[in-house]
Amino acid sequence: MKKLETPEFMKAVEKAAKKLAKERAEAPVKRGPKQGRPLLYPDQILSRFVAGTKNRIEECLKPGENVVEFVRVAVEALLKKRGV
Repeated sequence: MKKLETPEFMKAVEKAAKKLAKERAEAPVKRGPKQGRPLLYPDQILSRFVAGTKNRIEECLKPGENVVEFVRVAVEALLKKRGV
């Protein structure tokens, strides 16, 4: 069996690697439709509240509920109340 690390073999490997790299660099990037699950809440809003508001919210949370979900539900309820 021939030894693979001959100079001719290494030149052939380098040539093939350069050809492949060139083909990949020139190939257009194909992007399909966005993958993964769609976002449930794509809109982001940064809000600032009066000191102590977060603590007051945390005191009245139901088991398993978090502050973000509480604010989300409160905003939706107020929007519905206002007819929006």
